[in-house]
Amino acid sequence: MEEIDGDRFDEVVGASPAPYLVDFWATWCAPCEAYGPIVDEVVAERGPGLRAGQLDVAAYPGVAERCGIRTIPAVAVFRDGQIVRRIFGARTKRYLSDELDRLLL
Repeated sequence: MEEIDGDRFDEVVGASPAPYLVDFWATWCAPCEAYGPIVDEVVAERGPGLRAGQLDVAAYPGVAERCGIRTIPAVAVFRDGQIVRRIFGARTKRYLSDELDRLLL
């Protein structure tokens, strides 16, 4: 999963031809550290039909706020640069996978 530079966020997410999942996290967030590998697995299982990146909310709080992220861990799925779903909290692999299946069908 690529690290997203907050200064290029709109360019990276908006230019994606595929849906783009953003994992909002911070180094000081223990649940984020535990949830990260789950997000990585779910994204890897989707192949090229889903692009993904991580944004450090401590480094880019303005981007997180603009995206409606007020708590972490959180993921947001973007299509054509617009948020289509936000998922807050560390969820199970099954939950995240099922939510993505609904969005990406």
